[in-house]
Amino acid sequence: MRRFLLICCIGVAGLALPTGALAGKPASFKAGAYNGKANSESVTVTLKRGSCKAAAGDPKSSLKLCVSLTKAPEFQCHTPTNAAISVTAFATPVQLPASGKITQKTTVTQEGFPGAAPNTGEATFGVVFKKNGTAKVTLSLLLNESFGAQTVPCTGSVTYAVKVH
Repeated sequence: MRRFLLICCIGVAGLALPTGALAGKPASFKAGAYNGKANSESVTVTLKRGSCKAAAGDPKSSLKLCVSLTKAPEFQCHTPTNAAISVTAFATPVQLPASGKITQKTTVTQEGFPGAAPNTGEATFGVVFKKNGTAKVTLSLLLNESFGAQTVPCTGSVTYAVKVH
């Protein structure tokens, strides 16, 4: 009986050892350039290993991953000026939170008609990374264009499914 117990204990220990060794590190987000297209407009988001500042309102993360919008489409405003607005404010890398989700907002200013006040609004960049090397990117713009006493909104939002290359 004691031999049987000894053999069972050795067998259980033998099975537990390889399982613990296989557990290893948990999966992480994949660094690289994430590319995608929507409506013939392409976008590139870069996720790099390194140190960078946390985005406003986000806690400091231990991931050591930095995200930036390296290529963004122009938003077309179909108003009396038919302006094309570039959103370049999200090119500075910021730290990716442990959740893999980040949303940034910035003020957008565009020159108006000569003698008129500049047009102002807000641009938003959001990305949700998955550990399988894919992400969902959302870009949106709300700009109020002034034409004398009249204000015309220019709005747009595009969502991209992107994959690391």
